[in-house]
Amino acid sequence: MDGNDHGGFCKGDCAMITIKTNEKGIELDKNGNIELLDGLDACVQDVQSRVLFNQGENPYDLTDGIDYNGDLLGKFGGEEYIKNVYAKQIGKSDDITEVANIEIARGDKSFSVNAEIKTIYGVTNV
Repeated sequence: MDGNDHGGFCKGDCAMITIKTNEKGIELDKNGNIELLDGLDACVQDVQSRVLFNQGENPYDLTDGIDYNGDLLGKFGGEEYIKNVYAKQIGKSDDITEVANIEIARGDKSFSVNAEIKTIYGVTNV
């Protein structure tokens, strides 16, 4: 993997296809079969996975227990810096052509990242 893979695997036209997941893991259909996603749905799930992967972690040292959002980001430039970090992480998929309008919202016990992504399948918000 070269760091730009989309996390799924290719079918005939090399459109993204991946296993459908939810917060508990692999999602099964009503018959107990593994569900697959392709195209834009697969691309959206891939972006969500990329964003959640770093949530609450210091990506430079995963064993580091400092207040990443407060202590570290303040030194790097704050909100704009983290928007750029997430844009770069989201944009690693070959299926994504542009990342725009990133918004970050924080609550006492919550954190969310929303962005407009332009993909080879179309434009969507995640």
